[in-house]
Amino acid sequence: MLNEETVRLIKAIAGVSSRSVSSLIQEAVDKLLAEENMQNLIEHHRLDEELDLESGDPGS
Repeated sequence: MLNEETVRLIKAIAGVSSRSVSSLIQEAVDKLLAEENMQNLIEHHRLDEELDLESGDPGS
């Protein structure tokens, strides 16, 4: 759960930038997951393979 101050700030940024809160959060999550340390963690624990199994997507 996000704290109230963070939520307030995200809503304010969304308002002044004419973007949705959802799109701002999606962008932040995408950037986090693209970071090298996160990619290493995903690969080490084979998390991308688990996601493919859960979604029914066999992957590439």
